[in-house]
Amino acid sequence: LKKRGEIEATQISRARNALLPMGKPQERVLTLAPFLARYGPPLLTSLRESIAGWYGAALVGARLPS
Repeated sequence: LKKRGEIEATQISRARNALLPMGKPQERVLTLAPFLARYGPPLLTSLRESIAGWYGAALVGARLPS
């Protein structure tokens, strides 16, 4: 029971750190800059294409009220 409690506490801590790194909202801590430095400008093109495809698929599935 003690081991299970420790495991659950660790999982909760990991989830909290994933949602609020350094106790701050993700958008304040995790930025695009490190990804751009690592992958370069083609990353933006790839993201734009992926987002456009996802958005287009979402619109096709959406129904507008009549």
